[in-house]
Amino acid sequence: MKNGKYSPKDLISAWNKATEPKEVADRLGMSRQQVTQLASNFRRKGIFMKRMPKGPMKTNLEELILFSKQFAERQSRKNHNKQSEASLNN
Repeated sequence: MKNGKYSPKDLISAWNKATEPKEVADRLGMSRQQVTQLASNFRRKGIFMKRMPKGPMKTNLEELILFSKQFAERQSRKNHNKQSEASLNN
């Protein structure tokens, strides 16, 4: 079903069996945004579509914190360099 063509039954089945929207998107050949929007539309029409987390399920918070610190360190170095340049120019 990777060509982006699906039946509503395909979507309902894939959605309710999956653990996250990306699985459904990959299976049906659609974007994550498309399948979540379709699921929302179906829900409004009374079709059962289980609720799934909005973000990725498998997130290692500690890993993300460490990863994000590299950007904070870069920003800190930039700010330090700007302050050093400013003090030299004054």
